[in-house]
Formats: sequence, structure tokens, C-alpha cells
Amino acid sequence: MRKITNRFEKMMLISMGVSLIDVIVGVLFIVCTSFSTKVNMVILGATILVHGLFYVIRYLYDGLGKKVFSVDLISGVASIILGVFTIFNTFDPLSVLGILFCIWLFISGGEKLYYGILFYKKQEDIYPLVTFI
Repeated sequence: MRKITNRFEKMMLISMGVSLIDVIVGVLFIVCTSFSTKVNMVILGATILVHGLFYVIRYLYDGLGKKVFSVDLISGVASIILGVFTIFNTFDPLSVLGILFCIWLFISGGEKLYYGILFYKKQEDIYPLVTFI
């Protein structure tokens, strides 16, 4: 049981690190408005790619991942594909940026909805908050 607790704590620390990357990228986009659209697309694609890699690592790292983090494999692969597409986008970045961000939000929202339903089935008290987020 201690091993599972240690793994969960490590994954939560890494999750906080990924969230910190999101904050840094958000501040960077607000502060540095002089970046070109292509640079913004590469930064956004790299951020989505980091999220995708984290999802896949979380799925593979956890021994219980086949039950608890099973949606992470789907989210991870979709995020990696979306991140690589965003980085190497050959279309007009301004016309595609909103669509790519919308797809990313859809992937992230689907993951949260899955966890909300999972918590609801286990009758955890936190399911309304997770589902709402």
C-alpha cells in the first residue's frame, strides 16, 4: 500500500508541475505580445505535447492505470497528435488556432467528465466538483 501511495504522490507532484507550466505559458502569452503567430503556435503545441506525454506516462507508470487512468491513454495519444500537428501546422495559424484550442479543451473536458462519472459510480463526495470543472 505504501508503494501505491508513493507513486500517487509522485504523480500529483508531476501534475502540479505540468499545471505550473500552463501558468508560465499563460503569463508568457500575456506579457510577450510581440511574439509571432508561428512562435505562439509552437509554444502552444509544445504545451499540449507535454500534457499528452504526461497522460501517457501516468497511464504507463501506475500499476492500477488500466482501471483508474484508462482514459489517459486516449487523452495522451490525442494530445500528442494535436500537439505535433500544432507545432508543424502548415495552415494559416490564425485561422486554425481557435479550432486547435477548442479540440484541446474538448479532450481535457472529456477526461474530467470521465473522472466525474467514475467518482459518481464509486459514490465519492467529490464527483460534482470534478464533473463541473
